[in-house]
Amino acid sequence: MLVCTAVYEAGRPFVGAWCDSINEAAGRYEGPVSVLLLIDGLADARRSYAAVSAHLPVQLVEPGPMAGVAMVRREMLAAARATECDAFVFVDMDDVAEPDCLNLHRDALADADASYGDARVIGDDGAEIAASFFADCDVPTSVDSVDPLRRRNFMGLTNTAARRDRVPAAAYDVPVDVMAVDWWFYSTLLITGRRAKRTRAAVSGYRRHGGSMIGSGHAATAAGLARRCDVVAAHCRRFGDDAVMREFGHRAAGLRDEVRREPRAAERHLSRLSPRPFVWHEDVWRLTSEGAVQ
Repeated sequence: MLVCTAVYEAGRPFVGAWCDSINEAAGRYEGPVSVLLLIDGLADARRSYAAVSAHLPVQLVEPGPMAGVAMVRREMLAAARATECDAFVFVDMDDVAEPDCLNLHRDALADADASYGDARVIGDDGAEIAASFFADCDVPTSVDSVDPLRRRNFMGLTNTAARRDRVPAAAYDVPVDVMAVDWWFYSTLLITGRRAKRTRAAVSGYRRHGGSMIGSGHAATAAGLARRCDVVAAHCRRFGDDAVMREFGHRAAGLRDEVRREPRAAERHLSRLSPRPFVWHEDVWRLTSEGAVQ
């Protein structure tokens, strides 16, 4: 198993918790475990992750100059592809792996090409602060087509794994303008005929904090909603041959333009959302599918 993450300054406060969780998960796994760190701006990464490198092989990868979000993740995927691991597991640096994370992914991957699991929602101190990520979201136990990811995403680069030899070449070719690389990667994997399976228990602790780009739940401000609409529009442009995603992207762009012209419009739209949890981008889908944007 190869544990992968990009490392950046906003996640520095959580390095220690990440290292401890990976060491514990590796200790419970019967097989070789190594770590791949893609340096996305974190200074002194080697020293910062000494608590892991003291126990596990660690590979540090430097991205090219001026690499944006998409290109950084693309280089991480390329580096993982070049290894000899059986599977790679994603655990974002500001989150934590559950103690049985690697075993849970291994079991799901026994008859699937990729795996995804629920996550506890935690705060800065690691304590649970909300229902689990999948709670009340009707996330399927397996996925064998892109349809479940057309309108939302529940497969991120913190709660998933993939068998290296089953990832199609197309899934490594991340477009430069994609913001949600995880959503694009797994959508591409599913479109090319692969299958994903849900793990039987939660695999990570998903941390809500001020440095998160896209958190769980729904947007809370006009700027946050516009940002999420941007992410959806950029994603859907890359799947323009799919009528559902093409229309979703069009409506998301319309909602983004509306709330930027009139920030108070965001309050009206957001007030229509229930307080229940949402997986990634589901808030945009619900707003645009209910006639908020014609």
